[in-house]
Amino acid sequence: MIDVDSESEDSALSLQDSSANTDESDPDESNVETCTTQLQHSQRVNSRRKSTKAKFLTIPQVHHDDFLSDTFDLIMKEIVQKAGDRSQKVVEWKAPEELRELMDLDPTAVGETHEKLLMRLQDIIKYSVKTGHPRFVNQLFSSLDPYGLAGQIVTDALNTSQYTYETAPVFTLMEETVLKTMRTCIGYTEGNGIFCPGGSLSNIMAVNCARHFMFPQTKKTGMFGLPPLVIYTSELAHYSIKKAGYLLGFGDDNVKLVKTDELGKIIPEDLERQI
Repeated sequence: MIDVDSESEDSALSLQDSSANTDESDPDESNVETCTTQLQHSQRVNSRRKSTKAKFLTIPQVHHDDFLSDTFDLIMKEIVQKAGDRSQKVVEWKAPEELRELMDLDPTAVGETHEKLLMRLQDIIKYSVKTGHPRFVNQLFSSLDPYGLAGQIVTDALNTSQYTYETAPVFTLMEETVLKTMRTCIGYTEGNGIFCPGGSLSNIMAVNCARHFMFPQTKKTGMFGLPPLVIYTSELAHYSIKKAGYLLGFGDDNVKLVKTDELGKIIPEDLERQI
């Protein structure tokens, strides 16, 4: 971080000092004024440095500890301990316009007190969907996993990035171990892998791997010089397949949806006709 304002002020003060040196007054008086000005300048700079020092501290202060403790207490009380409470609503539903007014989400120029921040956390919990609720039946969620929550807290607190062993030695080895176990589950003795945040990126990666398998030169030359490539997929397939089509350069028109029967299975005759 650079405090531009303070640097500009320092420069201005330096220019004032320079002008004092060139003042055509009595030499002795000029020297006294110059020394006085330089001393005042030095005092102002040191004072500013002392006053701004706290801005650059990265070690949490005592009040930060209190805030985090209060936050963890709030999470335990309002989320973890109420995860299976049937007397609570799945969601305290509000229309977007109404919720926007209740939450006051506009950024501000100044910070807020810890008490105000805790109130905001309380509101976030109140108006969010409780995915661990017994009556929440969306296909992508299950009840709260306390071990997963603990792992998330530790990884967020450590704040590492998993791209090299140097920055994340433990997590790099964990990743390799999990990938090896997953390969064993499907009968692979060797290979590589990547973790994806969801179905969309997983399918996009899968389409990319399929293209690379058939045309490995795309890694260097892209789609230039290749025959027209077509993706055939079920009409019931996830929308991310079509997304993969235009993100990877196939084009929407070259993602063909194959008809399915009453059981959701692709109809081979329709696939043959489209090919």
